[in-house]
Amino acid sequence: MNYIREINAFYDWLETHELSPSCICLWHALMAVNNKAGWVSEFTVAISTLEAKTGLKKKTIERSRKALEESGLIVWRSRSGNQAAVYSMQSLCVKNDPQNVLRVKNDAQSVSHNVPQSVAINKLNETKQDLSDDGERARVAKLVQGFEQAFGRLPNQLQIDDLVEYTDNGMELELVLRTIRSSGVGNTGVKYMFSTLRNQYDRGIRTVAQADLDDELHKNAGGSRNGQNRGHRHQVSITRSGTKSVTNGKVGRF
Repeated sequence: MNYIREINAFYDWLETHELSPSCICLWHALMAVNNKAGWVSEFTVAISTLEAKTGLKKKTIERSRKALEESGLIVWRSRSGNQAAVYSMQSLCVKNDPQNVLRVKNDAQSVSHNVPQSVAINKLNETKQDLSDDGERARVAKLVQGFEQAFGRLPNQLQIDDLVEYTDNGMELELVLRTIRSSGVGNTGVKYMFSTLRNQYDRGIRTVAQADLDDELHKNAGGSRNGQNRGHRHQVSITRSGTKSVTNGKVGRF
């Protein structure tokens, strides 16, 4: 298996299939274990190990494992006694096989000859719209991947829920991902990342453009995140339209 190709194929699969955040988290954990094992056809991993890697409880892991199997993403079997279960990851890269793509293309062309042109164009536009919509499942998958790449481990369920909540409440997905990446590059840690997201949200920053404007204002004010300059504090609020509002006074909060 190719790790990156499998992850990309997984995200493509999520665009048209339903999977809970717990299942996504478990899938990533199993992929990480198989990667360390050298991509063997079968591998064993204890429930306690999966609990540590995902932050999920045993019952949640068991439910998610069943859902992954039903979705055709894994095959697993239990063993007697206290032995760890045996898992096998099912590759999704076959969907990107050139022969499959060519066959789908030929099928689409043959169908289009039998459908009125106006109907075919409408269907094509609907398909493009569906593919361009990230959707909740793909959004969660991108957040999980961004977190794993930044911090070298998977987020637990509470961290996933918190990240999703920011995007649910109006923050751009790319802004959240950029904050995750910058925290990972700067080795500032997960706690600092969530503190930064809370700080941005409290000050009305919802988009990448607003965050860039905020950074520019801080540089012009002397580069202090506390906003101190010549004995005064400057409170900067970012409006929904991206314009800036700066107020001087003795009391201000960034």
